[in-house]
Order: sequence, then structure tokens, then C-alpha cells
Amino acid sequence: MSTLGTNLAKTLRYLTELYVTLPDGTQKKEVHDQILKISDTIDKLVDGALRTRIKEYKDATEALGKAVEDIDKAKSDIAKVAKAIDTTAKAISAIAKLLAILGLCA
Repeated sequence: MSTLGTNLAKTLRYLTELYVTLPDGTQKKEVHDQILKISDTIDKLVDGALRTRIKEYKDATEALGKAVEDIDKAKSDIAKVAKAIDTTAKAISAIAKLLAILGLCA
């Protein structure tokens, strides 16, 4: 099983790779916004103490794993970009729940 840290790093890397392939427009801005949100999330998680056995940690790890898969698919099939953006948004939401449980919300 992948770890949350591994999936955060992959998500950030894959979003960045996807970003440079997109033409200017709404999707490129949405991907950019998600890159910024993931970066902020990494900062909060690194600075906080994680309780890896809690449900929210497992949910966030799984959601990011799915986002990584969808982003990777979108790199080879531009028609899948919208799905990758949606999956990543769900992963960010799962991370936000984890941050709330850990008391690390902004």
C-alpha cells in the first residue's frame, strides 16, 4: 500500500506534469489551483503529527492513490483531464477531513 506522503508527492508531481501539457484556459487554472492546495496541504501535514491508524488517514491515502492513477491516465488521454481534476478534488477533500481531525485546519 502506498503511503500518504508518497501519494502526496506523486499527486503534486503528476499535476505539475499535467499542467505543462494543458493549453491556457479553465482546466489549466484549476490544475494550478490544485497544485497550490496540495503544496499547502503538504506543509500542514509535515508540520503536524499524524495518527496513521485513524480512518481519515486511510481515506486520504486511498483518495490520493486514486487521484494519482487518474492524473497519470489523463497525461496520455487529454479527454480524461476533467475526471482527474474531479478525483484530485475529492482527494483534497479527504485530506481536509484528516487535517480537521488532527486539528490542523487553517
